[in-house]
This record gives sequence, C-alpha cells and structure tokens, in this order.
Amino acid sequence: MYEREMEENALLRKAAGEIAATVSALIGFDVIIADLRGVAVGSSDDRWLNMLLAPARAAAESGETVETSGGRGAFSGVSCPVQSMNGRAAGAVSIAGEPARVRPFAAIVSRQVELLLRERELYAFAGNRESTLENLLQDIGSFVPGVSNEALLASRAAEFGYDRERDYTAVAVDLYQFGRFALETREQVRDKRENIQTRILNVKKAVLASIRKVFCGACDISATLGNNRFVILHAAPGEDGAAQPELTHRLAQQTLEAIEEFGLKAAVGVGSPARGIPALAVSYQEAWKALFLGKKFCTRPGVYEISEYRLEDVITTIDAPVRARYVRAVTGSFRSDPDWNQMRETIRGWCESSFSLIEAAKRLHIHRNTLIYRMDKIARETGLDLHDFRTCLNLYLALVMDQYTGPAVKEQSNAENSEF
Repeated sequence: MYEREMEENALLRKAAGEIAATVSALIGFDVIIADLRGVAVGSSDDRWLNMLLAPARAAAESGETVETSGGRGAFSGVSCPVQSMNGRAAGAVSIAGEPARVRPFAAIVSRQVELLLRERELYAFAGNRESTLENLLQDIGSFVPGVSNEALLASRAAEFGYDRERDYTAVAVDLYQFGRFALETREQVRDKRENIQTRILNVKKAVLASIRKVFCGACDISATLGNNRFVILHAAPGEDGAAQPELTHRLAQQTLEAIEEFGLKAAVGVGSPARGIPALAVSYQEAWKALFLGKKFCTRPGVYEISEYRLEDVITTIDAPVRARYVRAVTGSFRSDPDWNQMRETIRGWCESSFSLIEAAKRLHIHRNTLIYRMDKIARETGLDLHDFRTCLNLYLALVMDQYTGPAVKEQSNAENSEF
C-alpha cells in the first residue's frame, strides 16, 4: 500500500516546491504541500520540508478542511485536501498563519494547487502517451511472424484507434537536412537567453502536429520516431481500400507542403496497402525502404512510393559482390570511355522512355537527331544494339545497380552542401 501511494504521488513530490513557491508569492503566506502521509514535500519556507504535519495528514485522509491554532512548536493554519486528475486524494496543502487570516485563501489556494498539479499531470501523461505510441509503432515495424504476439500488438494499437477491419498504409517522413536547420537555429539564438534545444524540440512537435492535421482520420496513427523522423499508419477511409493509394499520395504531398511552412523540407516514403499486423509490418518496412531508395536515386525532396521502386527494392537484396560482378560484366568494356557519362545518360533515358525516340529526346532535353547520333555511336563503339530488348534490360539493370552502389545523389541546387 505504501509503495503504491508513493508511486501515485511521485509527480506531486516533484512539482510541490515550485507550486508552493508560486502560490505563496501570490497570497503572502507560507504554503506547504504534503503527501498522503502528511509529510511536507514542498514548501515556500524550507524549514517545513520533510516535517510531518498532522493537520495535513488529517485533511488528506478525511477530504475535509482542517484548521489548527497550534501552540509552541505546533503548526498553525488551514489545511485543505488536494485531489489528482483522476479524482483520488493526492495530499494536502497547508497555509501557515492565524486561521482567521488565512481562511479566506484556503479554497482558492487548494483549487489553484490542484489546477497546477493537473497541468503537470496532463503534460506527463502526454509525454508518456507519445513514448508508448512510439514504442508501439516500432514494435509493429519489427513484427516477426511466429515470434511476435500479433494479438497483443493489435490490442495495444486499438487503444490508439487502430481498426483491424481496415486497410492501412505506412508512411515514413524524414526531415531533410535538419542538421543544417539546427545549426542555423543555434546561430540565430547564440546571443539570446532562449534555450536552443527547446526551440528545436518545439519545431519537431509542431511538425508532428501538422502531420496529424493532415492525416486526421479517426483511425490514423502517427508518432515521432527520433532522429527527425516520423511515421504514420494511414487508414483507408472505408472498408474498401481501392482508392487508398491515390489518397495516401495526396496526403503525403500535403504533408510536404505543411512542413515547408516551417522553412523545412522532407522526404516521404509510402508503403503498400495492408490489412492486419503482419502485412502492416511489411508496409512499414516498405515505407522506409522507399524513402531510402528515393533519397538514393533522386535529386530533391519528394514523395517516394514503394510501387515505383520495386526493381530497386529487388536489387537491394542481391549480394554486393554479385552486383559488382554483374556491373563489370555488362559495362566494363566501355565504362572507361571518355563519353561514359553521356552514354550512361543516353541508355537510361532510352530505356525509361519505353524505347521511344520522341520521349527519350524530351527526357534528355536534346534533339531527336542528336539522340539517334548518340545511339549509333554507342552501337559502333560497344557493339551493343539498343533496339534489342535483352541488351537494354541488361544495360539498364547494370546502370541501376551501379547507381545504387555509388554515393547518394546530391541536391541539384547548392550541391556542395546538400547531401541527404
């Protein structure tokens, strides 16, 4: 019983000193806050700290106001019970002084202390909820069939609105170049008293609030994962999830726009629709994989969907030595050519334009005749026929593997300092 009471009143003991000092400054009398046993855990006058106040204990136990006119060495004043946010007794607040003088303040002070205590309880509850939610989403993402407890995860998720009868899509958000933003923030507040970490933390909280404003469905779940990352489990608007991919993409794009209002950019990865914890775990992993691949192959922040990176996803599963051998076998004979970069660009443009001269020329921003010249030159110098499907398939796979193995692409603007 004693241990339970001590645990329940941990927040009271932690905040008591600050609350007592704040209230005492308003009324001009010493204020003492005691726990359920009547021990003073906070006081505007340190001489009362850790003392056992019988009137405070009586008030906490009875739930009634207790007045005492103490003799020598005894406490004189008014003691009122204090309740926590859940309505249980949390302790008592005592105002030291002649009862007739401090009595008018008793009800107001006890109410003020309760309000301040509940404010801190709500703050602690919110922090605990976010921590619990973060752990839940990480557990879903690391779900292992046959090892993890699916029923327990679903039950935990249901407390945050998860509906097992709906399709969900995992969405991963990574703030783009947040380290640079943090550095700029430090420069801005270098000569000010504002706490830098507090400002940065508040920005992250505001970003999460913006994400929740966009993904605001009753069954949507979102949380911060640390390292400037966020994750959303987006529920299909109805039992039929056919329209979900388009809706999820639109909301992901709105999320980017909302983040830009903070002067930030982000990369967003989108998994595939899934129903049930095992499938949702796959979608979660796909979202992060899509984000990673998008950052690897693209040159700007954006929305990257796993459906657009299936080939690259498969390539990541191939052993690095196997990839290296394949790239050397297909491109080794001509990658030392002075025009290698142009040849690589031409081959990828040709393949990604469905072997259309017109579309490839547009993609490469060159004239159609220039493209024909380049392709003829490749054929002459390498002996490769770019009109043969298997040849193009081998070349394209080799070029994608080569890019995956190489360093991440840099942002086109201000490229020197803009790596992901």
